[in-house]
Amino acid sequence: SPEMPGYSPSKGDKVWVELPDSDECYALCTVKDVHDGKVHCFNEAYQQFTVDHVFPVNPSSMDGVQDNTELMYLQDPSLLHNVRVRYLRDEIYTFTAYILIAVNPYKSLNIYGDEAIKKYAGQSINKQPPHVYALAERAYRSMKGSKRNQSIVVSGESGAGKTETCKHIMRFMAAVGGNGPLGTIDTLEQKVLDANPLLEAFGNAKTLRNNNSSRFGKFTELQFNKDNHLCGAAIETYLLEKSRLVQQAKGERNFHIFYQLMAGAAAPLKAKAQLTSMASFAYLSQSGCDSIEGVDDARDFKQVTKAMTDLEINAETQEAVFTMLAALLHLGNVAFSADSSDAAVSGAASKSAGVAADLLGLAAANLTSRMVTRVMKVGGAEPISITLSGQDATYARDALTKFMYGELFSYLVAQINKAVPAEGAARSIGILDISGFEIFEVNSFEQFCINFANEKIQQYFNRQILQQEQEIYELEGLRYRKVEYADNQDIIELAEEKRRGIFAILNEECLIPKGSDRSFTLKVHTNQAGNKFLSKPAFGKKVKKRLGEEEAFVVRHFAGEVTYETQRFLDKNNDTIHDELLALLGESTHPFVRSVFASQAQQNGDEDVSYGPQGGRFKSVSTRFNTQLTALMAKLYSTTSHFIRCIKPN
Repeated sequence: SPEMPGYSPSKGDKVWVELPDSDECYALCTVKDVHDGKVHCFNEAYQQFTVDHVFPVNPSSMDGVQDNTELMYLQDPSLLHNVRVRYLRDEIYTFTAYILIAVNPYKSLNIYGDEAIKKYAGQSINKQPPHVYALAERAYRSMKGSKRNQSIVVSGESGAGKTETCKHIMRFMAAVGGNGPLGTIDTLEQKVLDANPLLEAFGNAKTLRNNNSSRFGKFTELQFNKDNHLCGAAIETYLLEKSRLVQQAKGERNFHIFYQLMAGAAAPLKAKAQLTSMASFAYLSQSGCDSIEGVDDARDFKQVTKAMTDLEINAETQEAVFTMLAALLHLGNVAFSADSSDAAVSGAASKSAGVAADLLGLAAANLTSRMVTRVMKVGGAEPISITLSGQDATYARDALTKFMYGELFSYLVAQINKAVPAEGAARSIGILDISGFEIFEVNSFEQFCINFANEKIQQYFNRQILQQEQEIYELEGLRYRKVEYADNQDIIELAEEKRRGIFAILNEECLIPKGSDRSFTLKVHTNQAGNKFLSKPAFGKKVKKRLGEEEAFVVRHFAGEVTYETQRFLDKNNDTIHDELLALLGESTHPFVRSVFASQAQQNGDEDVSYGPQGGRFKSVSTRFNTQLTALMAKLYSTTSHFIRCIKPN
């Protein structure tokens, strides 16, 4: 069979037959005969198949081997079968050489904790069964032996278990890198671990695929001193999905912290912040989902406040954080009348605006006025104030709340880093947890950025694992069968090319007068005409609704085709709010509010901020993300990397 060089199927052989349209992907069959290059076979149900290619089946004695490279025949069906056999035995980890495959068990397994850490600490990778601790130990030993920085890249789709895997790695590193006896956790190490529940509360949410989905990327550098003891950490975050604050799909939730606050806050705080019920807040009630089976939001709120205390965020600051969260909920209830083209706030919305203003230390009249008006500058003329439409005022309100939540999240990350300073750091082990490749029913700006990042990670993996290994074999004069792989540089350039790339076109459209999602999309098709990796949307099996070429574009990624609907691409790419709203936050009578937004108030001259023809500030989300991603990739290329692929079982 051309699929397995050197193998020719014979009557009676057990083989794998590919079934592209089946959930199983491959069927285990028996060869009936081979005639004129066609293989005739049947499965256990005596279904008949006539195919051009088959894959040989390994001896049953090899079922469940700990490392896929031990298989006699290593190809897709054999690897999948071996991983499945192990998974059904609750052996969720399998190695493929030094790459760890981790299948999410969706249940608790008694394979973690101090005893397991002691079992794997100090052991070579092949001395114990496959485990996340084994790969973590390999990274730690490599750092000690080579005195070179390490990185662990954890990848996989949403719900595959990346977040939990990273927590296990951090727990292992805190235990083996501690100053005390193996397994003991001192104050510094506990602070490093406390970052997890805090960031999960503010950055994770329930989605249709995952009850605890990370809606941001994270690179955690664990810092070690010359004696290889943990001495601090530095956390960098990427692309927080701020749009989730204002809009969630049916059956999903907002960020966990809002439900934890509603369930666990003390009565005095609830009374002060006027937190009544989740049904009373538009940002929490629109999806029809406010709880998760098996999750106690009140208990989790206590864990969050404990983590904040451990991270030196005092009680007064904690209350200020929670008060700001409540203000965001009340702002979400500020609706604008649609009686005319001019927006206005009245009735119940006025009360919500008043509560939000009070919680933020602002004058209610100033808050409502600046949400419904905007100062425009045309040429050298004097600035003029215009009244926004109801729709534009709603966009301004949501832009304000998303901006505030993003800045609050950044403030908390900064506080974590401040609490675990890396004093005396000699080297590091970085843990990358970034959203996996995503294909949803509706894919927007966030998915495009996430999938672009995954293209970069895939290229890094290809070059580290495939290209470099083969170069070493050639240098050493070893015989080997060359592994061909597709370099995805062309797909990366489709996004990041300086003038014709999708990000460049998007940024340009954000700056021009009357720029629109429609115009942006048409320019993408025009500039990339003939590019085999980009096409116009076509109604069919993969596209469930009819979309025009001005509404979407299709990218052929390494992992598959994705249709991106471009509605609100421009809005999501602008990470700023009107100058008047930003200035208003600086007028707060509450020191905490002023401190959170002080850095932004100083960025009017920031090189990342551009000004459109009418004086509007524009700070590109995609540019900042690309800058961060470039720095991240440079950091990864300077390390020795280890890879974990998390898989969601079907």
